[in-house]
Amino acid sequence: MATPPSLLEAPPDSRHPRPRIPWHVLYYVLAAFDVLTVSASLYLGARLLGIYRASVAQNAEWARHLDEYSALQQLAAEVNAPGNDLFESHDVARESQRLDKARAAFAGHLASLRGHLAEAHAAESPGILARFAAVEAAMAAMTAEAETTFAAFAAGGPVPAGRRMAAMDRRYSSVLTSLLDLRRDVRDVQQRLFDQQSAAAEKLRSYQVVIGALIVLMVGGAILYGRRIAREMSQEVAARERDRLTLEERMEARTRALRESETALTQAASEWRRTFDAIDSPVMILDLEGRLVRANATVRALTGKGAASGVTGRLVTSLGETEPWKTAARVAAATRAARSSRSAEAQDPSTGRSWDVSAYLMEPEEGGDGRIIVVARDTTRLLELRETLRREENMTAMGALVAGVAHEVRNPIFAISSTLDAFEARFGGAPELEKYFPVLRREVERLGHLMRDLLDYGRPPQM
Repeated sequence: MATPPSLLEAPPDSRHPRPRIPWHVLYYVLAAFDVLTVSASLYLGARLLGIYRASVAQNAEWARHLDEYSALQQLAAEVNAPGNDLFESHDVARESQRLDKARAAFAGHLASLRGHLAEAHAAESPGILARFAAVEAAMAAMTAEAETTFAAFAAGGPVPAGRRMAAMDRRYSSVLTSLLDLRRDVRDVQQRLFDQQSAAAEKLRSYQVVIGALIVLMVGGAILYGRRIAREMSQEVAARERDRLTLEERMEARTRALRESETALTQAASEWRRTFDAIDSPVMILDLEGRLVRANATVRALTGKGAASGVTGRLVTSLGETEPWKTAARVAAATRAARSSRSAEAQDPSTGRSWDVSAYLMEPEEGGDGRIIVVARDTTRLLELRETLRREENMTAMGALVAGVAHEVRNPIFAISSTLDAFEARFGGAPELEKYFPVLRREVERLGHLMRDLLDYGRPPQM
């Protein structure tokens, strides 16, 4: 693109020579601003996309770990099951084999998870590895109690073994508590990593203001550049009016240079507008009365105004009664009143979208008016991820609570059943008592079915 220095040069024989002004330097400065703004916008977009992808990948990785630790809870239930099923099968040898097999599966899965954690997540592993040790200790205590229960059953039958069931179930409850603590530590790591990514994205958001300011500066520089060229041209015409013969020849050359300069300005302005419209968040430049001086393509798309003339000059309060326009008007008014930046969050019930709206005050330059820059960032997806994480934590805690309650209630049911067996064995032949035993046994079985249903409800889903 040609620069027009000859437009501003005085003829060699001029009677009013003036110092030559290097306006081509200003042109290159404006071009450098253009390149800087486009590069900064692309870099910011790439950084935000990288942070989003990293956040999604980390969240998926730790969510997968939570599922794997849920599988540990299922394996723990399988280790606990032989001790309970013994009272139905009365086969000590078979249930002992089931216990050994389930315990080996639990230990193998636990070792695999521990090795992966230490290798792939060394920075986050020390605290979680300590939880692994607590889970191992609780499982060792539970299996030792189960073996004691098997020995008591083999030696004296269901009654002495039933007395050991309460201790075994308490050990199992300790295993569940340790697994719950392990999952809570993993969720804490997941949340901490998510918060770090959110903080990094929030830090980058401030650079959007810098890009907007660069755009405004470039537009102002282009306007100044054009005005100074036009004024210099008028001065040249007035100074060389007396040299009409020479002026005609030189005016033709200067007219060509001016046209080239105008083409350059038009192209630069077009590039600046495209950069401004490429920002995918609504960006508005307001005067101090709240009227739109400029709005990017995202604003026009959301308001249904395809052309810039559809929104320019309108009050921001007239853009609509939905969000983010209501909050944008309120934040802009607060920024104008406080003479400092303001921000607020907004939710639109009609569309279900959430917004983070910020306003920044640009103090007026000498001979100019102040401006307010309003940026609205769509945070709907971020809030949905947080709500999903909260619901998963609540459902996990509820399942663990139901399973723990069901195990605790089964202990007295086993004791009642064993006592009923003993009473029937001793007093079953009495005519005045024999009608009560079927009723009591039926109710005990009904309670047992209810506890099994609760255990199935609290058991983690099969993946």
